Amino acid sequence: MFPYPDNVGITIPLSKVQVSTDLSKLDLINTILTIYGLPSTGKGTLSKIIAKRLNLPVFDTGVLYRVITFFLTVQNLEVSDGSIEKFKQNLNLDLKDGKIITELFGKEIENSQIRNPEIDKKMGDFTKLPIVRAVVDELIAGFVLKSSFVTDGRGAFDGYLVQAEKQGIKVIRVLLQAQQNERIRRRFIDYLALERGKELTSKDVENLWIKCEEVVKYRDEEEVLKDKTLGLGMISEDSGVLDTTELGIDEAVEAVLGWL
Repeated sequence: MFPYPDNVGITIPLSKVQVSTDLSKLDLINTILTIYGLPSTGKGTLSKIIAKRLNLPVFDTGVLYRVITFFLTVQNLEVSDGSIEKFKQNLNLDLKDGKIITELFGKEIENSQIRNPEIDKKMGDFTKLPIVRAVVDELIAGFVLKSSFVTDGRGAFDGYLVQAEKQGIKVIRVLLQAQQNERIRRRFIDYLALERGKELTSKDVENLWIKCEEVVKYRDEEEVLKDKTLGLGMISEDSGVLDTTELGIDEAVEAVLGWL
């Protein structure tokens, strides 16, 4: 399924009943379970629920790409060694009661600040830059290698995962897929929620849908370009692969837990 190669990875079968296995018996010591894939495949929601079921903290690694995009945008800075260093000096990551806290200039980042059409559009310009990827991988690696985590990201071979494996940490990879038109619909619902309380005309709604189409299609093409320019490899042979196009979130959760 575009843009990932066909017939790669291990197809995750659907579970016909709720997983009743005592999940605490799973050996997840020194383990990173990474759930990756394109935008709006269900990574974020699935990661949070599975992490709760496994009693592990969850880290949306894409948040740092959003935060650095937000930082450069509001500070009106170009990407350079200086601006990257300023970003690192003003960023704080912490784990409190199983929740990841992301702070910038001493204030916790709000979801609405980094999950909106403007950030989504600009983020692709930064994620393909080696200097940005290097600092994000450095920050993530320094944080997640301290414990077992469920992570939510874009690629099978993100730098922190490679570093983890070199240090003897087990990495379990799950790729979520979904048809592009379904991902556009999901992104539209997310964007529409951000407009709650506002009076929208039919033209406003139409323009919002067009933005969703632009963002999703751009990010898909950017994923292919990133793979070609950085040589990351889009999927590992041992990844579990689940198509969520027609699945409810509960079905997807049980399928992944059953596979584990």
